[in-house]
Amino acid sequence: MKQQIREDAPEKGNLRIGIADTLAHLWLSPLLRHWQAQYPLMSFELISDVSPTLVKQLTNCQLDLALMVSDQNDIPELVSEPLCSYPQCWVAAPGLIGDASIQSVADLVNYPVLSFPGKPAPGITCNSYFSLL
Repeated sequence: MKQQIREDAPEKGNLRIGIADTLAHLWLSPLLRHWQAQYPLMSFELISDVSPTLVKQLTNCQLDLALMVSDQNDIPELVSEPLCSYPQCWVAAPGLIGDASIQSVADLVNYPVLSFPGKPAPGITCNSYFSLL
């Protein structure tokens, strides 16, 4: 009987959630609405920062959960589960490239490239393209 009461009891308490800046812009508003509807007795403390800072906060027990752009499988104290994936692509204003023909990453060396800083996963991926040149 105690087990049944425990399973039927609504979740309540405080959940400290870190979310990568990039994901906060895309997901936070609808996700928070969903959580608040699903768990009305829970309070959510939200922190938006870059993934390396969120990892430090997780390992120091300052966060309960973090939504990040990259996995953290190399840190034994953490459990990392992929939620989804997004394709990456190169995007440019039509006037930037002009009549040039872009056939490879090497063709992009002469153009400005805006990307994430080096530590988040998209930045590492972008830098890896150019490090091979």
